[in-house]
Amino acid sequence: MVHKRWGTSVFFLIFIFTFLTTWLTVCIFSVKVRRSRLERVIDGDTVVLDSGEKIRLLGIDAPDKGAVNSDIASVTLESILKDNIVWLEGDRYRKDLYGRRLGWLWVSCESKPRFRPDDYMEKHRRDDNFENNPVGCEKGVLVNELMIKMDVVELYFPDGQGELKYEDRLKTASH
Repeated sequence: MVHKRWGTSVFFLIFIFTFLTTWLTVCIFSVKVRRSRLERVIDGDTVVLDSGEKIRLLGIDAPDKGAVNSDIASVTLESILKDNIVWLEGDRYRKDLYGRRLGWLWVSCESKPRFRPDDYMEKHRRDDNFENNPVGCEKGVLVNELMIKMDVVELYFPDGQGELKYEDRLKTASH
């Protein structure tokens, strides 16, 4: 009788351990995706979302506020994001020197997108295809890329830093 209870206890402990390790792995390594709305545009490459978080769009550079053509970039960005659900996708660099979150913005996604983790480019070789949109956003629009195609911002990737998820895609769009 004692042997039977011991076997049940071991089975129960293994089950609990497996459940907890799986749950922790999912919690730690899952990509948090939030629906947001535009609160305001600061300039043609920086916005504030309804969460209060300042976002600096990766891969583009708009004229600073007050500079020539800065209004064009700002108005264009606002017209793209206004009245849309905005999805923020991170990349290997989380924040810039000014504390702004760095990211890729998506609109017109058909459901909650499944983005690759922010540190994906650090841990994987560049074999993956980032020409396709993420699952859940196959019909969506990558705002950073659209701003390049509309010719209201410049392509911008600092030298000597690691490659970003949609870097090649933006470079193709700029030609």
